[in-house]
Amino acid sequence: MPVVYIDVLLILNLWVDFLLLSATARLLRLPVRRWRLFCAALLGAAESCLLFLPPLSFLLSLLIRCTGTLLLTLVGFPLRGWRVFGKTVLTLLTLSAVFSGIVTMLWYFLAPAGFLVVNGVIYYDAPAALLILLTAISYVAVCVWEHCLRKRAPCGRRFRLLLQSGGKTVVCRCLYDTGSTLREPFSGSPAVLIDRAAAKSILPPSLREGDARHVRYVPYKSLGGAGLLPAFLPEKMEIADENGNSCDISGSYLAVCEELGHGEYTALVGTDIGELLTKGSGK
Repeated sequence: MPVVYIDVLLILNLWVDFLLLSATARLLRLPVRRWRLFCAALLGAAESCLLFLPPLSFLLSLLIRCTGTLLLTLVGFPLRGWRVFGKTVLTLLTLSAVFSGIVTMLWYFLAPAGFLVVNGVIYYDAPAALLILLTAISYVAVCVWEHCLRKRAPCGRRFRLLLQSGGKTVVCRCLYDTGSTLREPFSGSPAVLIDRAAAKSILPPSLREGDARHVRYVPYKSLGGAGLLPAFLPEKMEIADENGNSCDISGSYLAVCEELGHGEYTALVGTDIGELLTKGSGK
């Protein structure tokens, strides 16, 4: 075996693991903290020391890789239910397998000097600047791919939502989500998803007191599972995009969740609301 520099080994695998974790988060649109991804990538870099062990059998190497992926997922992402955890693990494993396949083909057909693949661990004695550049290019490619897979919002992805009910007004920032198709089942009206804390001042008494007899429910389905969200009809609802185009969407419901988990955004609008905004701004 040629000379292996442990600093190059750790830095290379740190960057690769951080890229794979970030790509997983983007593809599944998971709210993450960068420091958690970095800690998980550090764990993955430590796992790269398997390179120094004698060649392992395929099954043992696969078992170690799957166990490592489970640990990386637990460290890198908050636990939001076992279904989400399972999908995250499968996505990370798939991306890792695709990456390993590409690297193995490169090693098999080109066999560049200083390039090693041992026990599923990659080592390439290349200048640090080149590794950083290649990683950045790869991450940009993943971002472009993820962007192309999703529909574009009709007027950007960020909106301002104005709500009035019970003599009080709430203004919050909301995000366009092409995967959201919430509707109140009896009226067929579209629904906006909002964080309970953001809507606290305009919640009707039935919602504040948990009186289920006077509350509408909106069915939802997400990575975390399916269920019903309490909803109500505010007196006025208006949405505006970044260009100043606004539309009165009164008659739409507000579906209340305990915690939205989208950082500075406290509400989500879906495709139905997006279509209303497009029609309203086109008048």
